[in-house]
Amino acid sequence: MKLLIAFDDTDNLTSPGTGHILEDFRTLSSERGWGPSKRISRHQLFVHPDVPYTSHNSAMCFELEIEEDHPDLVDQIEKEAVRFLQERSAEGSDPGLCILEYHKLSNKDEFISFGQRAKGEVLSKSEAYGLAERCGIRLSEHGGTGDGIIGALAGTALRLQGMDGRFRGQLEGLEEGRAYDSKELLNHPGIDRIAILEPGAVLDHLQYHDPSESQLSVRLIDKPKTILYQGESLFLLSREETEELSNWTRTQLKRF
Repeated sequence: MKLLIAFDDTDNLTSPGTGHILEDFRTLSSERGWGPSKRISRHQLFVHPDVPYTSHNSAMCFELEIEEDHPDLVDQIEKEAVRFLQERSAEGSDPGLCILEYHKLSNKDEFISFGQRAKGEVLSKSEAYGLAERCGIRLSEHGGTGDGIIGALAGTALRLQGMDGRFRGQLEGLEEGRAYDSKELLNHPGIDRIAILEPGAVLDHLQYHDPSESQLSVRLIDKPKTILYQGESLFLLSREETEELSNWTRTQLKRF
């Protein structure tokens, strides 16, 4: 049984970011043996004077898979998440929690639309709570104004849609400056697919790499990261002036 879990607005300007706190909760889920999880994705929401945020207004979400024969486990996970937010959220923050159970989700199109709207509109808590109730989603606030529920709900919707954002942190175990062949990269647990796309080009112009046809040599630079595209962890490459392939930089990936 799959869950999506999102935190938002847990930090202030001097505290660890929400991504750090959610990563710690993801680690806790592993330690408790709840089930395997997938990496945290970061989703950029609307930056506007009427939207309170700490630094970038981005929401964080990860996927957790639990066994179906433990019906009370979701209640336990929610209880632990609430405790975690109450203990770890910074002074002055407005933390929100969202937990989506895939098999209970209704009104999926409306839910995904909310996430897309949050990237370009100012949304309200009342709208977020109303949508969560219609969709069968667990949504709760845990301090301050509780405005973090808006970002938590939106980030969950964008993660579910699978076409937005980038994965938090660099790909572990890979050395910057070293050249890897594409087979090595595709064996990395954090990479599902590889594609070539020149920075600035639209995603419709992706050239997927077929490992059965050839192998590519890729020189890694600038803390390699992946994006969430079509529900997968996609590693983007581009050609330098020397025609050598390298991964997109963090600055280039900020468009996602």
